[in-house]
Amino acid sequence: MKGYGEKEARWDHREQIRAGYGFTAFAGEQWFALACWLYKRAWTTGERPIVLFDLATHRLVEAKILLPGVTTLDRLYWVEQNYLRAPP
Repeated sequence: MKGYGEKEARWDHREQIRAGYGFTAFAGEQWFALACWLYKRAWTTGERPIVLFDLATHRLVEAKILLPGVTTLDRLYWVEQNYLRAPP
């Protein structure tokens, strides 16, 4: 594991996972679909943030979409929350 974060190996591994297991990247279309789902879920349920995070992660894995970093999902959640709280 020495030097793992210093080289591009982590990106190579991501590509190997995509190719070997049929996963797709978390990009534009997937981001938008997850944002819409998260907005609807947050609007219609009273679920806590950690529950929404777990459900979003499960949804991505089931759809065979590579998981983005934790901070990406966290940011997506907080953008949705700020949007829901914004005055009309």
